[in-house]
Amino acid sequence: MEKSSNINNENITEATYINLPPEAYIMVFENSADVMLITDNSAHYVEMNEAACKMFGYTKEEFLTKSMNDIFPGTTLDESLRLWESFLSQKEMEGDFEIVTKTGERRITYFRAVTNFVPGYHLFAIRDITEKKNAEIKIKQREEQLRESERKHRQLFETMALGVVYSNTEGISLSANPAALKILGLTESEFIGREIFQPASNFVKEDGSKVAKEDFPVYVALTTGKEVRDVVFGFSPPNNKAIIWVQVNSIPQFNAGENTPKFVYSTIENVSQQKIAQDNIKNSLVEKETLLKEIHHRVKNNLQIISSLLNLQSGYLKDSEAIEILRESQNRVRSMALIHERLYRSDDFTNINFNKFLQDLTNILQSSYYNIAGAVSIELNLEQIYLSIGIAIPLGLLINEIISNSFKHAFVEKKDGKIVIQMLRKENKIFLSIKDNGVGIPVNLNIEESETLGFKLVCSLISQIEADIELKRDNGTEVVISFNLH
Repeated sequence: MEKSSNINNENITEATYINLPPEAYIMVFENSADVMLITDNSAHYVEMNEAACKMFGYTKEEFLTKSMNDIFPGTTLDESLRLWESFLSQKEMEGDFEIVTKTGERRITYFRAVTNFVPGYHLFAIRDITEKKNAEIKIKQREEQLRESERKHRQLFETMALGVVYSNTEGISLSANPAALKILGLTESEFIGREIFQPASNFVKEDGSKVAKEDFPVYVALTTGKEVRDVVFGFSPPNNKAIIWVQVNSIPQFNAGENTPKFVYSTIENVSQQKIAQDNIKNSLVEKETLLKEIHHRVKNNLQIISSLLNLQSGYLKDSEAIEILRESQNRVRSMALIHERLYRSDDFTNINFNKFLQDLTNILQSSYYNIAGAVSIELNLEQIYLSIGIAIPLGLLINEIISNSFKHAFVEKKDGKIVIQMLRKENKIFLSIKDNGVGIPVNLNIEESETLGFKLVCSLISQIEADIELKRDNGTEVVISFNLH
């Protein structure tokens, strides 16, 4: 079997190199996709195929007038002659050469040349590799750009102050920059390749409760496939009893077209100083709130003491007019004390629930004028409105004066008196109406020109809160007050 194979090989060799007719070689020459050129000893072209004419742009007749120096650019005549003599001294030559076409276009080619393939004549086979070379150049440029980008990113990764950690789908750390290792208090060998969540680190939330593994940012990002942002927790680094507070962001990374993360990119920032400052601010606010509560409580108590003193003083008076003056003063003091009591009992020291204040104030006034108020009902139609202390105190005193005036003068001859108080808000404006069905204020009475203390106080308070006041005398008396919220 082997002998038969050798015989067949010999037959193939004989058929290929001995028995082919010359016309077959001419056909190969003419129809080759590569450029085929034949020169004489003077480097002039004597034969070329169609591929050569197509590449260089010359007709065969034009080619016959050209020499090698015409198609290899950038060489002098002497250099071309030396190159030619070197070529003739060798049996074969190959390499990459730049050629120039008839139009002046430069192309990169690979050529292989055989000297004296027929005595006195030399064969050149040339292949255009311009696109290939350009592609290789682009690939090299891209590789260089990638290397440069990787170098820059690596430099950024190594030098940035923010800690960066990469972990795989099992929560095992793959890499960490120096900043992350410094924050964590670990060396690279201690951290890389281990599970990120270590119970020994005693991870705690801001409320002091323990952080469970499933709540750890890296694992949340892995299980949900969503970014986890701005999570703050504390932990105890090795050989350090103090808790380090960090803010962590964990961002899952995916392969194209996949929904399962391939790894998680996490940033770690040491926020211990910010946390301490934040806690100090919170503690300071708590102290200030406690102090404000105490201040309002003491002011309320002092005003109640004043009210009690006025009440005691009135017990020694026989003059009814003097007693009434003290009672009015006492009601004013109690109105202010009520504001401070509301602030003391509230969690908001800047705004007062004014409708609740009005409910308390009307009860106090009814109790104060018990001999009259028993026959007078009070109806409240109030929206939930919150006012600052700067408006609430003067407005409370203003309402105190108007209701007190109704109790004293409106129901002298009536047994079924009624006072209706309405308060509502429209956009940034407050409307307050106090209406009674009493005898009414005399037509010739002008509030602004009145010499009584009560009306002078009303005008002063109206000016203080920059309000407008309107007096209506229809089936009793109605006072309408409106002002803007600042």
